[in-house]
Amino acid sequence: MNKTTYVLGNLCKNAMPGKKIIQKLVYLIERKGLDLGMDYSMHFYGPYSADLDQFLHELEANNTLEIDTSGTTHKIRFHDNLDDNPLTPEEYGILDEAIITFSNKSALDLEVLTTTDYVANTILKAPVSNDKIIETVIQIKGSKFQKNQIANCIRELTENKLLTSDAI
Repeated sequence: MNKTTYVLGNLCKNAMPGKKIIQKLVYLIERKGLDLGMDYSMHFYGPYSADLDQFLHELEANNTLEIDTSGTTHKIRFHDNLDDNPLTPEEYGILDEAIITFSNKSALDLEVLTTTDYVANTILKAPVSNDKIIETVIQIKGSKFQKNQIANCIRELTENKLLTSDAI
């Protein structure tokens, strides 16, 4: 089992997350330092990886997971067991910490969090001011998120060492 398959299995272990949540959690796991080789670009719902989407469909074709498209959210159910752990102890620690920190968030909360991170670290290339990050997120998202929501994301990203304190 490769690292990405193992990570996806862990994300689906106790729930059937939607594809949007999977996209955002894998993004955050990679940002925390577990490299899965995914490339991201800004998309309608924040950072999106076509690589990850393709990988999910390959796993579905191999019957490793099922993507239930019957509802408005495409729910993912993992079929394989997770006995074969390909992660190093350090990588497993990153995965575990990310799951504990982020997996209880809604898709909308993950969208604003990952969009804020992507803006700060990829588009603007931190360190930059909070005001510039907030302004750019609002330029991209319009009125979908309020300034205080974005400011709270900056604080959370800083606390989780995804945004340097120089950006504050």
